[in-house]
Amino acid sequence: SATLMARLKREGFRLVLLSAGVWETAEPAREFLGMDDVLATRVEVRNGIYTDRLLTTLHTRAGKGEAIDAYLRKRGRERPFLAFGDSTGDIPMLERARFPVALNPNEELRQEAGLRGWTSVRSGQAVEFVDGLLDEPPARGRFAGFLRRLKALFKGLIAAGN
Repeated sequence: SATLMARLKREGFRLVLLSAGVWETAEPAREFLGMDDVLATRVEVRNGIYTDRLLTTLHTRAGKGEAIDAYLRKRGRERPFLAFGDSTGDIPMLERARFPVALNPNEELRQEAGLRGWTSVRSGQAVEFVDGLLDEPPARGRFAGFLRRLKALFKGLIAAGN
């Protein structure tokens, strides 16, 4: 949500939109959400006309993982701090995160997240979850213990890091 993105930006996090969709549609979404970078499928253009040749591998099973690895290497980072995904196509990206979050997951990802011990939240819980990362979490509550540890260890990083 825009609220979530704005909160993370205020805290100094670097926000990256990673999508198997084409860059031409992902870039306006990145801009609207105020995110820093976009990694999306690129299509070859010859003489101003799109061809059927894809220039990226984001649409493949391993593509999102490979894209985030390359992004992090360019920035001298080891792995993303926090990643949100909603389908099994996001698993390679989520596997690379210190804290993978299944956000509004489809049934397959919800089950996989449960098997792997990943956090799974609905949109309405995402802001609360991230607020807990950035603020002192309450003494009790759904994410309290996890958030205390998380905040102490990793405050200052998000998505693909800085």
